[in-house]
Amino acid sequence: VLSLPFMKAIIGGNAQVLRLVRLARMGKLVEKIPPLARIARGIAKGMASIGYILLLMFIVFYLYAIAGYYSFGVSDPFHFGEIMHNMLILYRVATLANWSDMLYINTFGCDVYANIYVQPEEFTPRNEYKWCEFPEKKPLVAGIYFFTFIIASSFVLMSLFVGTITTNMNSAMEEMKQKDK
Repeated sequence: VLSLPFMKAIIGGNAQVLRLVRLARMGKLVEKIPPLARIARGIAKGMASIGYILLLMFIVFYLYAIAGYYSFGVSDPFHFGEIMHNMLILYRVATLANWSDMLYINTFGCDVYANIYVQPEEFTPRNEYKWCEFPEKKPLVAGIYFFTFIIASSFVLMSLFVGTITTNMNSAMEEMKQKDK
């Protein structure tokens, strides 16, 4: 009754919050559908393990962000100029979303691969591009950095998530089978 539209005048702005309470009824739907209940239980059981995997991912991302800052911060300040920004950039690399630009900039130098950077004579304050101030080629360092990070983050750590959830789903299914017997 409190979430009906005419109650907004009586309650005020809190009516929207009360309308959200109606969404709690969706929780009952999860229990009514056994496969959905198994999935929800499997995810709930795996939350502790997922928390530890997230902590491990944070440590790996932080270490690579520091390494990227010291390796590429001068020659590629747009991507690797700040540690916290580096961690967001590394998330993009971990998801394999358009990370090759960063590899090319640091492999060939910002003066050669200039999709973000411009030369000093082309730079204007209104230009959204950055000035390629210190072009430096680091093909070996960039290759090793990105290759090891992609292996560690995309293939190993993401597989840990999938493996943890799958294992917990299997154990939740076994528990439900034992309860049914």
